[in-house]
Amino acid sequence: MRIAVLAALVVGVLVPVAGGAAQAATPGQGYAAQLINSGRVTGAPEPMAQLQAWASGSPRVVSGRVCNIDSVLLSTLAHLVVTKGHSIYVTSLNRYCIGALTDSGTSSYHWRDGGGHAIDIGRVDGVKSTGGTAQDRALIQDFAAAVPTPAGVGQSNCRSTPLSLPAGVVQFADTCNHVHLEYRGTASAPPPGPGPSNPVPGAVTVGVRDGGTWYLNDQNDSSAPDRIFLYGEPGDVPVVGDWNGDGIDTIGVRRGGVWYLNDQNDSSEPEYVFLYGEPYQVPVVGDWNGDGVDTVGVRDGGMWYLNDQNDGSAPDQIFLYGEPYQIPVVGDWNGDGVDTVGVRDGGMWYLNDQNDGSAPDQIFLYGEPYQIPVVGDWNGDGVDTVGVRDGGMWYLNDQNDSSAPDYGFLYGEPYQVPVVGNWDGA
Repeated sequence: MRIAVLAALVVGVLVPVAGGAAQAATPGQGYAAQLINSGRVTGAPEPMAQLQAWASGSPRVVSGRVCNIDSVLLSTLAHLVVTKGHSIYVTSLNRYCIGALTDSGTSSYHWRDGGGHAIDIGRVDGVKSTGGTAQDRALIQDFAAAVPTPAGVGQSNCRSTPLSLPAGVVQFADTCNHVHLEYRGTASAPPPGPGPSNPVPGAVTVGVRDGGTWYLNDQNDSSAPDRIFLYGEPGDVPVVGDWNGDGIDTIGVRRGGVWYLNDQNDSSEPEYVFLYGEPYQVPVVGDWNGDGVDTVGVRDGGMWYLNDQNDGSAPDQIFLYGEPYQIPVVGDWNGDGVDTVGVRDGGMWYLNDQNDGSAPDQIFLYGEPYQIPVVGDWNGDGVDTVGVRDGGMWYLNDQNDSSAPDYGFLYGEPYQVPVVGNWDGA
């Protein structure tokens, strides 16, 4: 049994943000701006000039060489500073553009492939770095937990007690007067293609809502919509779920605290109309008990109130998960038939296999902070996985990790609200 849920649960709030940020002229510009605006990043004049220029969308150019900064490195640094709360003093970024070789020569990630794939940090949380201080070790552990692999960390020779880091994060010797962090992958991989041309059984596919009009596609590609219809008012919040357990995801809207749910994907009258939650609470939808029927919930700050019925009855589950500013997401992350909670913070995802306040089972980086999160079972294997929408582009991943997207395609306009579901029940 495949359970589909609405992916972008707070798109009504996020769309204007995404629309503005999509104008970024430099990959990772939003992350660079977060670092500059945090007040926790200082440094030597040259690397700070590179970072400030990148944040402005106009890269620094020195003697005709562009001072590139790797977007994956930036996103990970933003996680360390903004999410984890570290403060850093930057001593080096792109050395290629300024013609300054290190002892590693042209193989250094400061230099190779245009440079900007490594950072040197001279102070962490106010303490001068040696590569082995408690502050350095905490920063390195947080970096290694968040960065996609392959990656590298210097100063292995400067730590009396070795660090245990994830596979794919290489440790190597370096001078003991800073912390060296580098991303060794490809920040700008070739864009993926669309999903299969024929519908995949059980797969969730895309759609958009423009005002009150819905445009639903049975394929994950740029083809014309298979269903176009009017449902709800332009200011309503769209929701999607399998309200009757027939295996087909259908539409609904929430207006204030009132839900209007339809068992058909058309303009007919709703089958279910009820009051649940307060207007300011964020609506969420999922199969909370594994019975094959999606039901409603709301999130208020960090509190979740989940109901096993589609009515105005009291919630069946109440718990705290995540911070109020984090974006709620819902999916069947482990394929057990029960939808559970998660949150997205910037580009970091924190997914839980239980509907409770326990620690997340999966933590990873995927997408830019300004991109709209979407969730669905894109390949029909029974497991919901992540995706993002950037303007009209969709980047969908068949894994819940930091790997490159499996599908990339254009569908809809940037101002339209994304929705996902198994529209045909195949």
